[in-house]
Amino acid sequence: MAITSYLYLPKKLNTFDNILRDYMFTIRGPIPDSKNIVIIDLDDKSLQEIGQWPWSRDIVSKLINNLTQKGAAIIGLDIVFAEEDRSSPHTLIKKVDFKTNNIIFPNYDNILAHTIANSPVILGYQFQFGDETYATNISPQIPAIFIEKNRNFEDTDYVLNAKGTLLNIPIIQNNAYSSGFFNNIPDASGTIRSVPLVIRYDLELYPSLALEVLRAALGINQVTVNYNEIGVSTVTLGEFKIPTDRHGRLLVNYRGAEKSFQYISAVDILNNNFNQKDIENKIILIGTTAAGLQDLRSTPYDSIFPGVEIHAM
Repeated sequence: MAITSYLYLPKKLNTFDNILRDYMFTIRGPIPDSKNIVIIDLDDKSLQEIGQWPWSRDIVSKLINNLTQKGAAIIGLDIVFAEEDRSSPHTLIKKVDFKTNNIIFPNYDNILAHTIANSPVILGYQFQFGDETYATNISPQIPAIFIEKNRNFEDTDYVLNAKGTLLNIPIIQNNAYSSGFFNNIPDASGTIRSVPLVIRYDLELYPSLALEVLRAALGINQVTVNYNEIGVSTVTLGEFKIPTDRHGRLLVNYRGAEKSFQYISAVDILNNNFNQKDIENKIILIGTTAAGLQDLRSTPYDSIFPGVEIHAM
C-alpha cells in the first residue's frame, strides 16, 4: 500500500507528511533562540515616522552606520536596491535642468555604497526562475570557493537552476564584501517548510543570504556541497555539516511563532534609542514586518510570518 501510494498518490502522501510535521511543531512547542541574532524591523512604526518605503539611501546609510558603530558583527540585508535612488539631490537637479554653477549635490547611492564598503554588510538579491524581462545575466561575486563533492555530472542536476538575477545597482553591489540570495520558495500548499541553501546560475553555485551570513561570521572561505546517489546530502562549512534534501534545501526547524527572535524597530536604531549590548557582536538581519511591504509568508506556525525571520531560523 505504501509503495502504491508513493507511485500513484504522491501529493496525498506529501500532504499527510506536511500535516504530521506541522503537528509535531505544535507538540514540541517553542524553543529558545541563541540570542546571537537580532532583527532590525522596517515596521509600521518606522514607516509612520520616516515615511513610506523605499527610504532615501542616506537614511539607510545612517541605519547601517549606527549598527556598525555599535559593534554589529554581520549585517544581512533582506532587501535589494535594484534601482537608483530617485530622491537623491543630484538626480532631482538633473530632472529640473537647474543651473548648478558647478555645485556638487549629494549622491545618495554613493553615500550608501561608501557606508557598505566600510561596514560588515552582506547584501541581498534575488534569482529569477521565469522569463522576466527585468532579469539580468550578471552574476554576483562571492568571496568563497564552492566545492561539489562526489557529484556525478552525468546525472540529473537536482540543485535549483536560475535563469536570471535581480541584483543591487552596480555601485552598491560592487562595494559590498558579499551577498546572498533571499529566495524562499513555498511548497505546493503555499507554505515555506524548506529553504534552498544553494542555487546554481550559469554553472556556478551561489549561497543563500542565511548561509552567506553564517559563512562570513565563521570566517570560512570554503563551502562543500556533498552528494550521494540521490542528489545533495549535506552542505559543509568547516565543522558544521548541514543536512539537506536532494535539492540542497534545508528543512526549517522553526523555533516558534513570529518574533521568536529579538526585534528592534528601525526608527529606534536611526534615533540611537537602543541598548548597545543588544547589537554588539550580534548577527543583524534587516527586514520588515509591515504588511504593505509584502514580505510576509505562510509557515507551519503562522499564515502570516515575516520573511526576514525565516532567514534567522
